[in-house]
Amino acid sequence: LLIAVVVYLLFPISFTNLLYIFLFGFLGNVYDTILGAFFQVAYICPNCQSETEKKVHCNQPTIKSRGFTVLNNDAVNLLSGLLAVITGLMIYLYLV
Repeated sequence: LLIAVVVYLLFPISFTNLLYIFLFGFLGNVYDTILGAFFQVAYICPNCQSETEKKVHCNQPTIKSRGFTVLNNDAVNLLSGLLAVITGLMIYLYLV
């Protein structure tokens, strides 16, 4: 919402475009939550039993507990952003 409002205040865009920015930003957040919850890799530290994103914790190798190894937090962020942009473009082009 903050990004959409700042863009609206700084640039000459319509209120409709403000709503598009807000909705597609929110959609990216939803994608990020779903991908992170179901597909992002997570590891368990054998020493302290905490869940972590790191392959080494407490100076020991961790054990993969779920997710895909290639989908770390950075990959999930990139993928959710790309999905939001692609979905947004498809919807925008369909409506315009």
